[in-house]
Amino acid sequence: MKKVLKWVFLVFIVLCAFFSLTQVRENTITGNMENLSSGDKVYVTSYHASKKTWVVDDSTVVEKDGTFTITTTDKNEIVHLHFVKAGDSLDVNKAYVNVYLENLGKYTIEGDASLPSVKKIVGGVYNYPSMIELDSLKNKMGDIYEQYKSIRKSDN
Repeated sequence: MKKVLKWVFLVFIVLCAFFSLTQVRENTITGNMENLSSGDKVYVTSYHASKKTWVVDDSTVVEKDGTFTITTTDKNEIVHLHFVKAGDSLDVNKAYVNVYLENLGKYTIEGDASLPSVKKIVGGVYNYPSMIELDSLKNKMGDIYEQYKSIRKSDN
């Protein structure tokens, strides 16, 4: 009986290891960015030290309603999201949005693709209370800066 239990336990451990290693794990980033149109593209790039440059990992086409969903296996690193108008080509040195993909999970991003600026990122590290507070302060700073620009403009 003990031999049978040992074999059952061994088979169970091997099967668990097999299924955990073969499971495809991905990050899913969904977005609703202003100034994105159907047919525009969203690229995810990450830095590859061996090539000493940013390399395209994944891309997707923006849907009719201006939203997008992109999956990537990048994790525990900063990636760049590039928003490229239909017909244009990607330049990894142009404007982008930094997103830190803490583990594997679901992320949601909102903002303006033409700036690009991020109004809100949800998921992973962005759900930590300290990050929520930092986002709140960043938004307040943005409002103050807009008021400053308005005052400067009216002084001229």
